[in-house]
Amino acid sequence: QTVKTNINIPDGYVIEGNVPNDYTFKASGNTDITVKLKHGTTTVTPDKPKTTGDKLPDNPSKNYPSGVAENDLNKTVTRTIKITDPQGKVTTETQTVHLTRTATVDEVTGKVTYGDWTTGSFDSYDVPSVEGYTASQDKVDTDKVTSDTQNSEVNISYTANPQSIKINYIDDDKGGATVKSDALNGKTDETVKTGITIPENYTVVGTTLSEYTFKAKDNADITVHLKHVINTTSEEKTITRTIKVTNPNGGVMTIPQSAKSTRTVSTDKVTGEVTYGDWSKATLDGYDVPGIEGYTASQSKVDETIVDGNSKDSEINISYTANDQSIKLNYVDSDNNDSIVKSDTLNGKTNQTVKTGISIPDGYVVEENVPTDYTFKATGNADITVHLTHNKVTVAPDNPKTTNDKLPDNPSKNYPSGVDQNDLNKTVTRTIKITDSQGKVTTETQTVHLTRNATVDEVTGEVTYGDWTTGSFDSYDVP
Repeated sequence: QTVKTNINIPDGYVIEGNVPNDYTFKASGNTDITVKLKHGTTTVTPDKPKTTGDKLPDNPSKNYPSGVAENDLNKTVTRTIKITDPQGKVTTETQTVHLTRTATVDEVTGKVTYGDWTTGSFDSYDVPSVEGYTASQDKVDTDKVTSDTQNSEVNISYTANPQSIKINYIDDDKGGATVKSDALNGKTDETVKTGITIPENYTVVGTTLSEYTFKAKDNADITVHLKHVINTTSEEKTITRTIKVTNPNGGVMTIPQSAKSTRTVSTDKVTGEVTYGDWSKATLDGYDVPGIEGYTASQSKVDETIVDGNSKDSEINISYTANDQSIKLNYVDSDNNDSIVKSDTLNGKTNQTVKTGISIPDGYVVEENVPTDYTFKATGNADITVHLTHNKVTVAPDNPKTTNDKLPDNPSKNYPSGVDQNDLNKTVTRTIKITDSQGKVTTETQTVHLTRNATVDEVTGEVTYGDWTTGSFDSYDVP
């Protein structure tokens, strides 16, 4: 079936390219129709500006945006020429140039883009001449006008012929020596301010003229009489003291202190002679140095200090030293009711890690693991207890010892008695004597060798024995 597409273009848009008016449906494989649109635009001319109350021609649901009104598309630039004659009468010549531009409005987004402003120019203007006076300019030139040109005003006036006198400043304290001379300029019949300025370091004697009217000729110089000034001022000096406190971790806390001292300064402003008053006293506050547990500050307090302008800036550096710390290394005999064998002192400083240097006494062995290092705290350091047991050595009957032999793990002591050859070995004898009928005696001797082990406590020297071995005599047949 062939149907009308009835494509309906949204307000403000225009079709880009062609679109089908009809579409014939196939049995299968029908494809969608894409209608490409672009934003419609309308041009607003300067002679037909629009307001936000006007509707867009192709999108009547929307109004024109701001920016296309009369003042947006039209501009008048004015140059006003004012001519003031010697009597003060003002004549005005006004020149205007009208500039325009067009605007293009996007009917979808409302965005406004502008065309270039037109340009123009102001005509040149010849300034009228007045006898006896000189105009500030004899002509105002033609000038191009663009959208960047601002309204302007050109003021033209007339000045009389120039006149001049001297203003002489005389030092009465130095026999009328001239300090300086200024020129006072004006024009014929003009009354001007004398603008008398007193030279630095002087004051006026008497009065001075504030105005002077120039004549056409024979104008006389003005004399100003002066005397020296003595001036008194105040001088201030800031004295600083910086306290820097470095904590055990290396962090620095800075405490800035300052005090101000003043004095008067009297100056003869002509000769330059200066005299000074005494500096006032000022105080730098005392400061209590914070305490840190386990450390000692290099000083506990910075005292209050009186300073004046003669004092120098200073810096005080405060640091902390780790306090001495110590614990006991207690060696206890677990085989003797934890009696103390010996005690050593382990020394260090706060937050310092040291080797314990644990040394086992001769004849003992450690019952458990012992620390190789110890880190001292600021407080609450606990003693280290090393639990010991007696070392024991076994003496075999084939390697007996005498009291001259050294104990292997306690070489300061010898073996005790009780572990020599006879203590660990024993021979038992059975003697059989046969007496025949004639009275002759025959002897048969039988022996058995017995042994045992001994265990020696290397601390106490106590000897304990193992069981004896056993044996037997052979049987004997009597002849």
